[in-house]
Amino acid sequence: MDIIELDQIVKFFFSLLLVLSLMGLLAIILKKINNKAVGTKGLMKRLKITDNLHLSPKTKLFIVNCDDAEYLISSGPQGEVLLDKLPAKPIERLEPSIESDKDKKASPVNKTNDLRATK
Repeated sequence: MDIIELDQIVKFFFSLLLVLSLMGLLAIILKKINNKAVGTKGLMKRLKITDNLHLSPKTKLFIVNCDDAEYLISSGPQGEVLLDKLPAKPIERLEPSIESDKDKKASPVNKTNDLRATK
């Protein structure tokens, strides 16, 4: 049985460190090359999933926005199916409205009364 000497252990760990650092460097280089080849960096993305709905554990509905159109797509065990093409709607961004206390007190209209009146 051979006895492992200290210089062999040090040589093994430095070799392992060298191989792992070369693998990391190669991963970084490949990531840079891939980003340049795809060309998505700095450009506006054309596809966006605006909404999704789970109908069952295996079936989903998606609304996908591409350029100036929206597509209703069903995804399930049978595959993906384009259900409908809709004109694109502008994406509404919900921002909380900030009302001061004076605006709340000055407003005589009750929101619940408005809802009952419209029904």
